[in-house]
Amino acid sequence: MVDTKLNKNEKLLVEALESGSYSQAIGTLREYRKGKKTRYCCLGVACQVYKRETGKGFWDGKYFVIPSKGSTELDYANGDDPGADVSDGNLPSAVQEWLGWGSPDGDLKKLIAIDGVNALDLVSLNDAAEFSFRQIAAEIRKGNIRKE
Repeated sequence: MVDTKLNKNEKLLVEALESGSYSQAIGTLREYRKGKKTRYCCLGVACQVYKRETGKGFWDGKYFVIPSKGSTELDYANGDDPGADVSDGNLPSAVQEWLGWGSPDGDLKKLIAIDGVNALDLVSLNDAAEFSFRQIAAEIRKGNIRKE
């Protein structure tokens, strides 16, 4: 597998996707239910890796939240952080920038048509085409993610 085009943060994401440590969800960044194993879509794994590596962001149910500068998790919880970067289906802008990607959905350079699905981004590979995390990691390794 070729991954010479990947930046450090993309490599961390690919390693996480290939690790087997995450269960896969569809249609949301994160699926959390008390007493059940937490599941993530591929972009939710990216948020989790971002959180682990930077110490920034937190989960509020299915939402990944990055408080605005000078704000805290408590400010957000109290409704006192209207500038927070919040997402439940695609990447928050801070995570997108951290990965060096050109879109919050992980737009592909090359469309992938499979089983009647025309996948234009990682969201559609995860949700509609039902690619495994390993298959998604392979697309990232190929350098098939738009950077602009």
